[in-house]
Amino acid sequence: MDATNIDFSTVSDDLGFRYGKADAPVKLYAYLNVECPFSRKFEQQNTAIIQEFVEAGKVQYIVKPINRPTGHLRKGNVMHSYLTYDDPENAFKQLTEMFATRQEWTELDEAGVAAYAENQLGYAKQDNDDIQEAIKAEAVEVGAKTVPTAYVFGQAFDEHEDNKTIREWFNAAYQTATATEDYDFGADKLDLDKVTDKRAIKYGQDDAPIKVTEYINFRCQGSKNFEDAVSEKLESLADEGKIQRIIKHVDIDKAGLAKGEVINRFVDYKDQEKAYKQFKEIFARHGEWITTDFGGIVDFAIETLSYQYQGNRLQNDVVKAEFEALGGTATPTIVVNNDKAFVGPNAAADLIDYLDEQIAQ
Repeated sequence: MDATNIDFSTVSDDLGFRYGKADAPVKLYAYLNVECPFSRKFEQQNTAIIQEFVEAGKVQYIVKPINRPTGHLRKGNVMHSYLTYDDPENAFKQLTEMFATRQEWTELDEAGVAAYAENQLGYAKQDNDDIQEAIKAEAVEVGAKTVPTAYVFGQAFDEHEDNKTIREWFNAAYQTATATEDYDFGADKLDLDKVTDKRAIKYGQDDAPIKVTEYINFRCQGSKNFEDAVSEKLESLADEGKIQRIIKHVDIDKAGLAKGEVINRFVDYKDQEKAYKQFKEIFARHGEWITTDFGGIVDFAIETLSYQYQGNRLQNDVVKAEFEALGGTATPTIVVNNDKAFVGPNAAADLIDYLDEQIAQ
């Protein structure tokens, strides 16, 4: 699944069927087709953890069965026409049953699937055409081109994501949604004397008066958002000799960020110019590799990006130790001249304001 152009900002909570409490603070969305084997894999892997969080009142699961116009997925369209959208709890049971019996009805033709739904499963045809068309139109607007496409806590994912990561996303989303105070990223508590220029990708002149150290994680969506917002500006300032960029990937083994380490193993730190180009390309093509598994990332790096494996184990260990000594807990963490730090979602805007002030002096 390519998540590059997926945008769930306009998705409707009312379209589809909802499983769980309406006031649950976290919403999980999923576009599925019950004939799709990958949707079935998604359902098999994640139903238990979804039910756990739904029953705890933390998550509401909003399922959007999507009709597809061609191929074997049309059989899934037939099954969707029996879903009881006006009875969401029953619809969720039907969804589970449809996936569980898929191997029995997938070999039938479309008429046979309808007969199976009615005679074997005891379903009654529903008047769902308008709902199904609306879901299909919404999926186009969202950019959900494949099934499954799921979304929670700013993360689009499919059947390749592991339960540990999804659990961490659910917990983080719940903590964020129920927090009574703004989260303190602790920028003022960092030991900035621990910041070095070792084991970094450097861009700009060594004698530049301002050093901007960027602790990022290649998988981290926050790091991606930061680089999208400021990388062009920072590169321009570096070209003018005003700053030097010191970029460090941090290996973080939580919330799916271990994927960042996998692709970092292919960055050629021995060739700084090449490494900087790779840094930009990895983020530019972020959506193409973040939703796959570790093996898929390796294949993407080698076959699509034409990278060669570098290892970089010492690179990872040194930067990780430095980040821990610094007191860093989240990426991006940005440090200017070992004097000022910026952490969290406002780091990009705050950094640019600060740099403008420093350069103007």
